[in-house]
Amino acid sequence: MPAYVIDTNVGVVANGRNCPQADLACRLACIEKLKECVGILNDRRPGHVIIDSGNEIFAEYKACFDFKGQPGTGDMFFKVLYERRYSTDNCEQVDINGDDDWGYEEFPHDEDLKEFDPSDRKFVAVAIQSLNSPVILNAIDSDWRDDSEALAKYIQIEELCPNCLREN
Repeated sequence: MPAYVIDTNVGVVANGRNCPQADLACRLACIEKLKECVGILNDRRPGHVIIDSGNEIFAEYKACFDFKGQPGTGDMFFKVLYERRYSTDNCEQVDINGDDDWGYEEFPHDEDLKEFDPSDRKFVAVAIQSLNSPVILNAIDSDWRDDSEALAKYIQIEELCPNCLREN
């Protein structure tokens, strides 16, 4: 059964805003994956969407997406997540705990990951805490690719747009 932790950049690309490196194939891949996630949240498809119970991921989404669910697919996903996150068993909410040294207690205290983007550590912590062994979805953020070998010891990543990854 599919389970996903979704980096914010997937919704941004699906909306077609602020991502000039994303080509049409990339945008379509993000749209299709978010439509799948909307189906999961609406109990029309099997699977799970995973977020944190402290709303750190939701807050990041809130800064990028519209509660009206328009005009893009990222906005639609956000609206459905907002409406369904407490009313479906398909939205798993996990506890993560802040840590001054690594960002989160649940984030691997691995020297190979000491340079990993602090703003993306919440997604890793959530994936590790999940009971559903989720895949982290990424569209254009090269941090996931750059640290993929070290991250692979702990989580799975699905690169939706491997040819469009932003360079750091």
